[in-house]
Amino acid sequence: MDAFCVIAVLIASILSLDNTGTQTMKKLSSIFSFRKCIAFLGLYSVSCLPAYAVPTLFDWSFNLDGAVYNSLTFTPATLPAAIASGGFDFTTGLGTINISVSGSGAHHIGSFFDHEISLAFNEAGGTSGVPIAGQSWELDDPLNGDIVSNSNAGTLDNTNDVSNSPSDVSMAMAWDFTLAPNDQAVLTFLLSSTQPSSAFFLTQTDVDSGEQVFFSSAIAIPNVNHVPEPGTVLLIGAGLAGLLGMQGNKGRTR
Repeated sequence: MDAFCVIAVLIASILSLDNTGTQTMKKLSSIFSFRKCIAFLGLYSVSCLPAYAVPTLFDWSFNLDGAVYNSLTFTPATLPAAIASGGFDFTTGLGTINISVSGSGAHHIGSFFDHEISLAFNEAGGTSGVPIAGQSWELDDPLNGDIVSNSNAGTLDNTNDVSNSPSDVSMAMAWDFTLAPNDQAVLTFLLSSTQPSSAFFLTQTDVDSGEQVFFSSAIAIPNVNHVPEPGTVLLIGAGLAGLLGMQGNKGRTR
């Protein structure tokens, strides 16, 4: 390993202690690419930058009917009660998040995740299967693409703009659906290092290490015992009374 590699590894180790260093480099990459920033310092070598032992979640956000909750202004503890994140690790970005939705009418629920598998950003995005009606998705560069703005606006474009490495990959998925009165939907967002069994999922792959993050989601609208409106109850009662009256009259005419 040459001297540049040694220095690059040392800097990478320091940056991996927390997200501050990575955030700094990402901000710089809005002007220059990550590679150009390192090359400018005379420290860059792809072969020197190690992959994380496990994926690291750099950024995340949730869109609940237009209300955006992201890692810049919220912590897991301050997320609304509708977002159940007890089964999700906000450090690795792996686990399950369940979002409950109620209220009749149209709804849009989505989530965005930016994992870092390698400091070299030698990643590629992929899809498997076909999304079902109401399901939207996007794979894109979180800084140089439009995935963040699309996720916040609820307009994911169902495209993969990071299918070829080297790329900095982020993933987003959303659902558009309509609820009837008294219905409740439960949306599940699953991020795992194991390939899911769902019909459609997104993949973020680190080309150097082969490590992957899989992103899938599902929606469930359980059958609800609807409580009839008071007027409906009166009509049903009147109908039953009428039927009983008819039966009584038939009995007297015999």
